[in-house]
Amino acid sequence: MYLFSTGSYLPGQPISNEMLAEYFGSSVHLIADYFGVKSRHMAVDYKTGKDFGEYTSDFGVKAAMDALSKVPQINIDQVDLIVTASSTPDYTLPSLSSLIQEKLGIKNAIPIDIRGGCSAAMQALLIAELFIKTGKSKTALVIGGECCSTIYYEFLFKQRKSYNAKDLLNTLIFGDGAGAFLVGGTLPENGGFEIETVNLGSVLPDQSPGFIFSLGGCKEKILGAKSVHLSELFQHLPKKIETNLPIVIRAMQKDLKSRNYGTQDFKQIVGPQANKRLIDDMNSLLKEHKAEYFYNGDITGNIPGGALLLAFDRLQQISPTLSGDKVLIMGMESPKWLYGYCVLRKQ
Repeated sequence: MYLFSTGSYLPGQPISNEMLAEYFGSSVHLIADYFGVKSRHMAVDYKTGKDFGEYTSDFGVKAAMDALSKVPQINIDQVDLIVTASSTPDYTLPSLSSLIQEKLGIKNAIPIDIRGGCSAAMQALLIAELFIKTGKSKTALVIGGECCSTIYYEFLFKQRKSYNAKDLLNTLIFGDGAGAFLVGGTLPENGGFEIETVNLGSVLPDQSPGFIFSLGGCKEKILGAKSVHLSELFQHLPKKIETNLPIVIRAMQKDLKSRNYGTQDFKQIVGPQANKRLIDDMNSLLKEHKAEYFYNGDITGNIPGGALLLAFDRLQQISPTLSGDKVLIMGMESPKWLYGYCVLRKQ
């Protein structure tokens, strides 16, 4: 399978910590500095909490169009599979992939949704690979994105006199946006990337989650009584994450080694974009690698379903991969201790 092109989309202008501190006080800087997020994009007016009328499906459409625009020889009607990855679709039903299919005007594509977090884009890519290898599909869009701010921000803004630190945490660490991969089974004219392998793993299946996200679709707000704190609906357990994530990393390393890959084989690594502190800890576990580790989360926040696709697109804009070089894209997810990765080789 080959990666033809990438695309991305971020709504609005960056919302800095300084801008949010005007409304939520100096605690913004304390929390944001701890997690290493300087700004994020939000689909709401941070001064009022009102949304702009853009949601995850809209982000996905714009990211997909960006990817398609880079490969003019691929007509949009040639896309016969759309696989989406998100934890914040517009609705529970209809599916996110079906909404994107409708908005793109693609009549004969198979739409499939993956509901997940930081490894979900790799799950979606694996599904696309299986469809292409079995001949069920020839050209696929893999799209990952999130729209978190429309779910929580208006509520938090209205309660800014009584919020707690855990409520504010989710405003700071999450961002909105989407990324897209256009993939297919034949070598594209523009070179692109060969996708050498895609794989997934479930680690610690008997362990409780490190993050629980119990809200509904980003277009339909379902927050209940005013007494409900966001921290009851975004359950974030940093200590459990710090304990279990190294175990997930080692399991993924073992998996890569079994496929004859070592981190020294890669010129570039795109990994989790969730938390700069955890990224630094992870790099200490990958001691032998000499690759450029690309981190984009400080300016976008964490966009779980779309982070890896969006970061790789950004990497190609800033430091394009050279012919023959390999890139490792890897995601790890704390809601249930999963990992997913792919290895790309530039043609």
